[in-house]
Amino acid sequence: MGIFSHLREKEKAEEKRIKEVRHTHRRGLDDMPNRYKLQLFPWLLLLQLFYSALSGAFTGMCVYYAVGQFAKAHTLQGAFCLAVGLLPLQFFLKFFRRLLQTLTFRFDVYGGMVTEFETKTEQRWDSEEHRYKKVNTYFVTFNNHQQQVSGLRSLTLRIGDYCLLARYRSRYIEKDAYITFKTSPAAEENRLTDFVPDEPVRLYRPAQMPKWSTVLPAFVIPAAAMLLWMASETKRLDDLFLGMRPDLWIQIGWGCEIVMAVLIICGFCIRFNEERKSLATKRNIQKGGNANA
Repeated sequence: MGIFSHLREKEKAEEKRIKEVRHTHRRGLDDMPNRYKLQLFPWLLLLQLFYSALSGAFTGMCVYYAVGQFAKAHTLQGAFCLAVGLLPLQFFLKFFRRLLQTLTFRFDVYGGMVTEFETKTEQRWDSEEHRYKKVNTYFVTFNNHQQQVSGLRSLTLRIGDYCLLARYRSRYIEKDAYITFKTSPAAEENRLTDFVPDEPVRLYRPAQMPKWSTVLPAFVIPAAAMLLWMASETKRLDDLFLGMRPDLWIQIGWGCEIVMAVLIICGFCIRFNEERKSLATKRNIQKGGNANA
């Protein structure tokens, strides 16, 4: 009986501690002094260097093989290698941008105590196994700020841990990147309670482009590219393609590509115009004006 009584008292004490932590940390993230930037700088630099080098090496390898295939007149294989290289290229540009931000100290450091955990489970289709699989997404709340973390990171934290969060600011709030570092609880005492950072006015997420500028080009551009390749191969063999001279099909293919490019440019113009209006409205509201002004 003594053992069970001791366990119940321990559970009650833990529940009380968690309630107190959640009650005392309902504020937003804590602003930390600049010296914490210097503390995190070496770790952030190594992290961004590693990811930039890894994604850059994979991109370079794809480009190298693509050039080799083009040199051998293997146009389709070369185009495939370039298409495969687009994915790591996106990661390389993202991490290289963060590397530059790290080198120029254009990142912010905040603090927050872990107050809550949440796991969201979704059903996603697995094309290899041809069945739905459960995918877990892990979230940790620091003070009153919920942040998505990796499964491994969620296992290394517990309620009451104090963490430093390095934020890389993006054009849109939802695209801000946070990197979490567990630190000493004493760091909370160094927070700047009377300092409000000068935050630029930003939108939470990008405005939606018209569907005709995204869906239609997504289908037409690859089809026109395939048409150009097939017509070029037929022209090299000095033969007709679908009953017409290959030169005509090449002109049709390039015409489709140009029209789709114009549609995409128009879509971007509409999107940026909507964002400009939304930003103006948001600035007006923050200044105490009327949203409809």
